[in-house]
Amino acid sequence: MARKKRSRLTLKKSTKNKEHKAPPDGLTEAQFKALKSVFGSFIVTDGDGQPHEFKLNNTAFIVPYQEVPSDDLPLEDHWIGRIREIRANTSEDVWVKVQWYWSPQEVAEVIKSFNPEHCGKKEKLFSDNYDIVSSQCFSDLVLMKRYDERDLEQPQLEDDDWFYRYNFEYTARRIIPKVATITCVCKTPYIPGSDEILHFCPRPGCRTAHHQSCLLERGLVEDVSEDRYRRLIETWPEVGATDTVESVVEGPSRKRRKGTPSSTDGCPVMIEDLDPLESFPRGLLDIAKQQIVKGTHAGGIVGNLAAVTAARNIIFRALTGDGIVPDDWMVEIDMPSLDIPWKLPGVICPHCGSPI
Repeated sequence: MARKKRSRLTLKKSTKNKEHKAPPDGLTEAQFKALKSVFGSFIVTDGDGQPHEFKLNNTAFIVPYQEVPSDDLPLEDHWIGRIREIRANTSEDVWVKVQWYWSPQEVAEVIKSFNPEHCGKKEKLFSDNYDIVSSQCFSDLVLMKRYDERDLEQPQLEDDDWFYRYNFEYTARRIIPKVATITCVCKTPYIPGSDEILHFCPRPGCRTAHHQSCLLERGLVEDVSEDRYRRLIETWPEVGATDTVESVVEGPSRKRRKGTPSSTDGCPVMIEDLDPLESFPRGLLDIAKQQIVKGTHAGGIVGNLAAVTAARNIIFRALTGDGIVPDDWMVEIDMPSLDIPWKLPGVICPHCGSPI
């Protein structure tokens, strides 16, 4: 909740980190370092008398220097910073060194080639820019999540989650990772929260999502068939595009997999007598053969990436290991609901040719 108490003057975000210079009424870096006491946290009391504790490495909403704290100030109008150091002379005069999260619009003013329209509505960029801020300017805590588009275990992001994909190095005028390195075949980056469906290739040399419309426009499509579903399962994150179920199963060491049915005479059916996939749980196979997609109508900002790759990895480990599927395999899989009102086309990766 935003505090009703009028705050001290908040320092304006500086554009240069010079020890001898700070915004009006603020502290220089040297003055801050001269403060006698170092703390691990501080408390700000709101207008209702409720205490709010802020700790080192917390991320917080900070009232901009031109604003007066009130319940009417939207969270989107606050600045966001990570608490890096807390110093004071007295308990009433506490100052905080913060590392800023910049808005896409602010970054675009520095790096002209950066397009803020390619960012989500709750997206910031984590900068190497610091300021010294009065503790009375802090409004509330915020959970800022990291979004790594190539992380196969990326946790889900809800529509109202604050997140960042990029680091912004102000002095070097550089964004990491480079926006151009994680783009669709059309050279446009993913816009979190967009309605368009994107298809992701998990192969180690790809790890990129492409707009469905771009793939269709370029003829990167094939018929949807049982063979394609099998090849989707075989699109494992850690092996090449030529590896198949049969090629990863070692003939001499094939074992009966847990759950494999027995023959009519009571003898176990050996894996070499079956399609190796036949003995896997049907629910596991159904998840593994899904296309990896994301978008507003395709599982949200992150989509089903973590769930599908987890299912494929369980199958791969069983095929190349002892043949056992854990009884609790569903615990490894957090499957989002896919609100897709139509059948997905059979698109293929423009780089490796795998089904995606």
